[in-house]
Amino acid sequence: MPLIDFHTHFFPDRLMDALWRWFETHAWPIQYKQYADQAVATLRAHGVTRAVSLHYPHQPGMAESLNEWARRLGEKYPDFIVPFGSLHPDDHDKENILRTCFERYGFKGLKFHCHVQKFSPDDPRMAPVYELSQALDRVVLIHCGNGPHFKEKPTQGYGYDVTALSGADRFEKVIRKYPKLRFVVPHLGFEEMDRFVGMLKDYPNLHLDTTMAIGGFFPNPVKRGWFSENADRLIFGTDFPNIPYPWDRELKALRALELGPQAEAQILHDNAAGLLGLASK
Repeated sequence: MPLIDFHTHFFPDRLMDALWRWFETHAWPIQYKQYADQAVATLRAHGVTRAVSLHYPHQPGMAESLNEWARRLGEKYPDFIVPFGSLHPDDHDKENILRTCFERYGFKGLKFHCHVQKFSPDDPRMAPVYELSQALDRVVLIHCGNGPHFKEKPTQGYGYDVTALSGADRFEKVIRKYPKLRFVVPHLGFEEMDRFVGMLKDYPNLHLDTTMAIGGFFPNPVKRGWFSENADRLIFGTDFPNIPYPWDRELKALRALELGPQAEAQILHDNAAGLLGLASK
């Protein structure tokens, strides 16, 4: 079965080193300290046929160089890496950055992290992002749930209460305003998974990814009915390489739900392929 990992992180080596230091201080030890080339090889060895490469600038002025780096990574592995772009809410000339991502680089979507980039999903600074992404039919993957929580709850090592900015209520304001925009919320919307799963029935362009939410690393219970009833709206992801356990832990947990081959194919490949405009295999 073809397999798309919709949630992997690729950064330049220096930034990856900084990320790993942060995780090991505030979150968990990293099992796979692998830079881009080795990480691609590892994913291929696990049977991944495509990987969505995600990054996010933690301060203004970084986006253009990160997006260019992601473009080059995608060109190096054109049959494997699907790069997403990003920007910081405080960046100037957002439209130019976005049009470079979409029209020059051909990126399929964008990645944002409300906690790291310190903004709320309904922040007015994000309006140009949503408007152009909707107009050009691109995907916005936005980490806007209140979790997962690490050692310093609720600051999670970010130095402020992340629940003041994120959460289902603030995200729903955005999706109501941009109903045609294709959103992906990662981690099943940690820590409000019931609420985000419930939104699927009201917002047909909303998808959730499974990243780090189903393998039992965090104590939040996962309901099999979420998957059996919403198999056409859920997408497999892992957070590789920034994980504290073997890559296939999430895959084994998904298969243990015994959803059947059709539902598994939707979650592991078909839904992601549809969002990314990839030909079915």
